[in-house]
Amino acid sequence: MANGETAPNAEATKSESKSATTNAETAESKPKSEKPDRRGRMKQLADLREELAERELELESKENELLNRDQTVQVLQQELELKTKLYELMKTERDKAIEESKLASGLCAQAQIGGGF
Repeated sequence: MANGETAPNAEATKSESKSATTNAETAESKPKSEKPDRRGRMKQLADLREELAERELELESKENELLNRDQTVQVLQQELELKTKLYELMKTERDKAIEESKLASGLCAQAQIGGGF
Protein backbone atom coordinates (compact mmCIF):
# COMPACT_ATOMS: atom_id res chain seq x y z
CA MET A 1 0.00 0.00 0.00
CA ALA A 2 2.84 2.27 0.69
CA ASN A 3 3.97 1.79 -2.87
CA GLY A 4 0.42 2.30 -4.10
CA GLU A 5 0.16 5.48 -2.12
CA THR A 6 3.44 6.84 -3.32
CA ALA A 7 2.64 6.12 -6.90
CA PRO A 8 -0.35 8.48 -6.99
CA ASN A 9 1.69 11.07 -5.10
CA ALA A 10 4.51 10.64 -7.59
CA GLU A 11 2.05 11.10 -10.45
CA ALA A 12 0.67 14.18 -8.75
CA THR A 13 4.19 15.50 -8.31
CA LYS A 14 4.95 14.82 -11.98
CA SER A 15 1.77 16.60 -13.11
CA GLU A 16 2.59 19.52 -10.80
CA SER A 17 6.06 19.78 -12.24
CA LYS A 18 4.64 19.59 -15.76
CA SER A 19 2.17 22.36 -14.99
CA ALA A 20 4.92 24.38 -13.35
CA THR A 21 7.05 23.93 -16.46
CA THR A 22 4.12 24.89 -18.66
CA ASN A 23 3.45 27.92 -16.45
CA ALA A 24 7.11 28.89 -16.63
CA GLU A 25 7.07 28.57 -20.41
CA THR A 26 3.90 30.61 -20.56
CA ALA A 27 5.39 33.21 -18.24
CA GLU A 28 8.46 33.39 -20.42
CA SER A 29 6.40 33.75 -23.57
CA LYS A 30 4.07 36.35 -22.04
CA PRO A 31 6.60 39.18 -21.77
CA LYS A 32 7.48 38.68 -25.41
CA SER A 33 3.83 38.73 -26.46
CA GLU A 34 2.91 41.47 -23.99
CA LYS A 35 5.21 43.97 -25.67
CA PRO A 36 3.30 43.94 -28.95
CA ASP A 37 0.01 43.77 -27.03
CA ARG A 38 1.12 46.65 -24.87
CA ARG A 39 2.13 48.67 -27.91
CA GLY A 40 -1.18 47.84 -29.53
CA ARG A 41 -3.07 48.85 -26.42
CA MET A 42 -1.08 52.07 -26.16
CA LYS A 43 -1.92 52.83 -29.79
CA GLN A 44 -5.59 52.07 -29.14
CA LEU A 45 -5.50 54.34 -26.11
CA ALA A 46 -3.89 57.13 -28.13
CA ASP A 47 -6.50 56.66 -30.87
CA LEU A 48 -9.31 56.76 -28.31
CA ARG A 49 -7.89 59.92 -26.77
CA GLU A 50 -7.67 61.54 -30.19
CA GLU A 51 -11.25 60.52 -30.99
CA LEU A 52 -12.40 61.85 -27.63
CA ALA A 53 -10.66 65.17 -28.26
CA GLU A 54 -12.37 65.43 -31.67
CA ARG A 55 -15.76 64.67 -30.12
CA GLU A 56 -15.17 67.27 -27.42
CA LEU A 57 -14.43 69.88 -30.09
CA GLU A 58 -17.58 68.91 -31.97
CA LEU A 59 -19.64 69.14 -28.79
CA GLU A 60 -18.15 72.54 -27.92
CA SER A 61 -18.97 73.76 -31.42
CA LYS A 62 -22.55 72.50 -31.16
CA GLU A 63 -22.88 73.99 -27.68
CA ASN A 64 -21.74 77.39 -28.99
CA GLU A 65 -24.18 77.11 -31.86
CA LEU A 66 -27.01 76.32 -29.45
CA LEU A 67 -26.05 79.24 -27.23
CA ASN A 68 -26.11 81.56 -30.24
CA ARG A 69 -29.52 80.23 -31.26
CA ASP A 70 -30.79 80.63 -27.71
CA GLN A 71 -29.56 84.23 -27.63
CA THR A 72 -31.20 84.86 -31.00
CA VAL A 73 -34.47 83.44 -29.73
CA GLN A 74 -34.27 85.63 -26.62
CA VAL A 75 -33.65 88.72 -28.73
CA LEU A 76 -36.57 87.84 -31.00
CA GLN A 77 -38.83 87.33 -27.98
CA GLN A 78 -37.82 90.73 -26.61
CA GLU A 79 -38.49 92.32 -30.00
CA LEU A 80 -41.90 90.68 -30.10
CA GLU A 81 -42.72 91.95 -26.61
CA LEU A 82 -41.64 95.47 -27.58
CA LYS A 83 -43.68 95.36 -30.78
CA THR A 84 -46.71 94.16 -28.83
CA LYS A 85 -46.32 97.02 -26.33
CA LEU A 86 -45.85 99.51 -29.14
CA TYR A 87 -48.95 98.19 -30.89
CA GLU A 88 -50.97 98.55 -27.68
CA LEU A 89 -49.69 102.11 -27.20
CA MET A 90 -50.53 103.04 -30.78
CA LYS A 91 -53.99 101.51 -30.40
CA THR A 92 -54.53 103.52 -27.22
CA GLU A 93 -53.36 106.72 -28.96
CA ARG A 94 -55.67 105.99 -31.92
CA ASP A 95 -58.62 105.48 -29.58
CA LYS A 96 -57.81 108.77 -27.82
CA ALA A 97 -57.55 110.57 -31.16
CA ILE A 98 -60.90 109.15 -32.27
CA GLU A 99 -62.49 110.23 -28.97
CA GLU A 100 -61.00 113.74 -29.26
CA SER A 101 -62.26 113.92 -32.84
CA LYS A 102 -65.76 113.00 -31.70
CA LEU A 103 -65.61 115.57 -28.92
CA ALA A 104 -64.37 118.23 -31.33
CA SER A 105 -67.14 117.37 -33.77
CA GLY A 106 -69.69 117.62 -30.98
CA LEU A 107 -68.35 121.02 -29.88
CA CYS A 108 -68.44 122.29 -33.44
CA ALA A 109 -72.01 121.09 -33.82
CA GLN A 110 -73.02 122.76 -30.56
CA ALA A 111 -71.30 125.95 -31.62
CA GLN A 112 -73.25 125.95 -34.85
CA ILE A 113 -76.47 125.28 -33.01
CA GLY A 114 -75.63 127.80 -30.32
CA GLY A 115 -74.57 130.40 -32.88
CA GLY A 116 -78.02 130.22 -34.48
CA PHE A 117 -79.70 131.56 -31.28
